[in-house]
Amino acid sequence: MKRAALLAVLVLAGCGGTHTTEPANTGSRNVTKPLNRAIGVDLGNGSSVSLRRASSKTTKVTLEGKTGGASLELDTGSCGAKAGLQTIEKLSGNGPWTVNESLTALTASPLAVVLRKGGKVVACGQVRSA
Repeated sequence: MKRAALLAVLVLAGCGGTHTTEPANTGSRNVTKPLNRAIGVDLGNGSSVSLRRASSKTTKVTLEGKTGGASLELDTGSCGAKAGLQTIEKLSGNGPWTVNESLTALTASPLAVVLRKGGKVVACGQVRSA
């Protein structure tokens, strides 16, 4: 009798049904949203750079401060290992600049904003996307 009452309670409570960890909609996939806000990068020399999505295929780069005659570059790699930095885009003239690569693509791997003068890294800021 107690067993029958317990079974009735479990059935009424909805326990004992089939559970699965599989998603109900297997046709769905993760979608990456474009970065709509600017990413600020401190170069450590009193200057900073802002990277903002201009379109789905371009990025706007704006410098706040002075370069001191150095050239501004977007490089792959880490500011911690300056010898390993590889130039993606050299930005010449007065900004702002438009780079023909999406912000999402640029930030897919480690990205650094670099000021170079005479081939030497004068200032470097690591881009942190979030």
